[in-house]
Amino acid sequence: MQHLNFLARESVNIAKGGLTVREIILQSWHFDGDYFDLIFSEPALEFLQSTDDSRIEIVQIVFDQVEPNFHFHDDLKDAKVHSAVLALHTFEFGDRRFLPQPEDLTGTVTFIRYGEKCYAVTAKHVVTYLTDQASERKQPVRYYCPVNTGLVIRGPFVAPPREFFPDHEPDVAITPIDEAALLRIGKRPFVISDNDPVWPLPYAMATGFPTAEKKDVDSKFEGVQLSMGFVRAVAAGNGADGKHHSVTFYSDLDSLPPISKLSGMSGGPVFWSDADSYGLVGFVKEALEQEGGEVSGDTAKVHFWVQRVDQVILRDWINHVEENWPHEREKQDASDSLLFKEIEERNLRNREDFFRRSRRDIAYLEWCAKLGLRDRKPRKKNAELYLPEWM
Repeated sequence: MQHLNFLARESVNIAKGGLTVREIILQSWHFDGDYFDLIFSEPALEFLQSTDDSRIEIVQIVFDQVEPNFHFHDDLKDAKVHSAVLALHTFEFGDRRFLPQPEDLTGTVTFIRYGEKCYAVTAKHVVTYLTDQASERKQPVRYYCPVNTGLVIRGPFVAPPREFFPDHEPDVAITPIDEAALLRIGKRPFVISDNDPVWPLPYAMATGFPTAEKKDVDSKFEGVQLSMGFVRAVAAGNGADGKHHSVTFYSDLDSLPPISKLSGMSGGPVFWSDADSYGLVGFVKEALEQEGGEVSGDTAKVHFWVQRVDQVILRDWINHVEENWPHEREKQDASDSLLFKEIEERNLRNREDFFRRSRRDIAYLEWCAKLGLRDRKPRKKNAELYLPEWM
């Protein structure tokens, strides 16, 4: 309470257009017995950060010690439309067709519009895993979003280079995508605006599709339908200044939630918000405890790590993608061409082996039909010397 009362009395003087504006740091606060509802002045927080004012340390203490009352903009109630499950595009005979198995490891892909173009964004380690799976299956790399009629994403996903974050390689991968294709499956891109958050953030919401939430259900038509649970994970900030490549959000819970793991949410969007505005913090990345984060363990908690973005970071990433994507597509086409040739040659060999075995079986049956009742049938593997030439 002492810190709150102090910040509610403190102010900063900000020069704006030749005038000096006085901003109260903590405009209001309320405690209802369970939660604190805090309203900070965003210009005041920006001023404290830019001037290294010692009072920013008190603000961070408040964020660390006070349980926030989470407010999210009404527009984020429909956050599910901005992301989807990202799986390897494979074909299985029977009812499944292109649907992944419930136990298959999948990620989350986020759809954004930056400028006049749309992009699909996910975690780099998700792309790496799915690429390795395609290599093991000896098939081209294609990605699949199993929602409504389904969406195939050819890619390739392009990862920003390490120099964008010298201390850590960004865990993100991006590919252009057709907005009309998103609309056909009931998705739409999140429009990137110039509304960057003011750090430190009191809380954030990670969204996505955990692997553990996938399950087969009976379709109301015919065949198999895959149910994919969408999750919103909300946690408090840790006073991060928003200058590092990643940030973490953590909150203790009163009881264990029904979802124990957030694995599979990697690549999903993370939003900041208050009652009046909202925006993108970044994308769920690989966490130390478990891919994407966790909401269980020795204590009930929600914990996720975020690959941070802002206007400058996104601009650099998108410019890199636009410059390098055509070359990466050419490399993908060349790799696919070699792979298709290998597949064709392998299929030809298999077909020739099949026909050779079939001819041998037919010739063997014809020969056996000519034997007398007391003649002993030779073993098939010893009979090839006596089979017809056409075999």
